[in-house]
Amino acid sequence: MKASIVAWYGDKTAAFASWLAALQTRLEAELGSAFRPYDLAQLHATLVDVSQEDGSGAMFRELHGRDVACELNGFEAWLAEQLRDDVLRVRFGGVIEDSAWTSRGRPRADRRFSIQGDKVVLIGWTDTKGRLDAIRRGAERFGFLHRYHASPDAIDDDCYMRLGCLDASFSASQAEIEAIERDVRSSLDGSSIDMLMTARDLRIAYYVDETLPPSTTRTRQLAGA
Repeated sequence: MKASIVAWYGDKTAAFASWLAALQTRLEAELGSAFRPYDLAQLHATLVDVSQEDGSGAMFRELHGRDVACELNGFEAWLAEQLRDDVLRVRFGGVIEDSAWTSRGRPRADRRFSIQGDKVVLIGWTDTKGRLDAIRRGAERFGFLHRYHASPDAIDDDCYMRLGCLDASFSASQAEIEAIERDVRSSLDGSSIDMLMTARDLRIAYYVDETLPPSTTRTRQLAGA
């Protein structure tokens, strides 16, 4: 099985669950029956992959072809300490005015919602630039490499959440997809939610399906939370 540290998997606050469900309903209206919304329980944001192979971090081996000893207990303790007195505050939706703070070289206003192939994606950001990226970089000292930190200068400050996927029946031109994205982003201008990410909101998820369906996913609370 693979393993990742994820946020907000399983039960959610009533406000967060309601906000996500309303957005999925909007997407069903925009995308039609080809949109397969994930169950609310399986919606989550991934912090970092913590899969292991023979005691080595799987991502170091996959991306760089080298073995780096990993220490999950130490990483969990460090992460819990990072969030104990200074929790992460993440905003999804809303108006984004800071054009200097970008995401993968693109305006965050465009990246907050997108259709990426067959994936329907929501992205939020912390209230402090670089905070999430720094936590992911911190994982390296414990042998865990974030997938989007393949190069030393890579930055990933995104709080990425898949809302669902599109099945093979979906057919739309690029112009039509971009129009849908603009409509949804416009609706997000007047709809946002701020979420706290504490150590208690994190889980270690062991899975065989990266969408984390509850039927095949096993989780446990972050040690030290």
